[in-house]
Amino acid sequence: MRRVLYAGLVTAVVWAAGGTALAQGLTTGALVRGAIEPHGTAPVSLSAGQIATIAVLPTVVRDTPYPAEAADLGQQIAHLLRREADIRIVDDTLSAQFTMEDSAVAAGDALHARFVLGTLVTGLYRADVLLRDGRTGAVVWGKTFHAYLDNLGALPAEVWVATMAVLRAEP
Repeated sequence: MRRVLYAGLVTAVVWAAGGTALAQGLTTGALVRGAIEPHGTAPVSLSAGQIATIAVLPTVVRDTPYPAEAADLGQQIAHLLRREADIRIVDDTLSAQFTMEDSAVAAGDALHARFVLGTLVTGLYRADVLLRDGRTGAVVWGKTFHAYLDNLGALPAEVWVATMAVLRAEP
């Protein structure tokens, strides 16, 4: 099985065979290997009146000079997503039991979440965001966001807008 993931400007070809996946071409390869599960992908969108439940996992912070600013990125995104009438966010305390390296299916089942959103912050301020299907584990959407110290406050809103555009896209 072969899938192509889009994470910002980075494209990775993922080969899954025998229940394992190998990601090539991503600097966050270990993160992606943990996130991919060989169940296939399906387009996902919210139709009118449909409610989506999202588990926003704690932000993983690695090798950044601004760990305090990066640590609550996931919570800020969850706060903005809560504004949407058709989105339900799993309580932060419950979501904190899981990390991005955990199976999206395990997190989705345990938290009764349709989607699992994870964030990884590295370097000066590079945020990799993955929205995974909580039923199949497939990556629904992924993108890399870059921010600078003077515009860190805008990053959660950028992720919120991009996530809602994906969820509301026409199938």
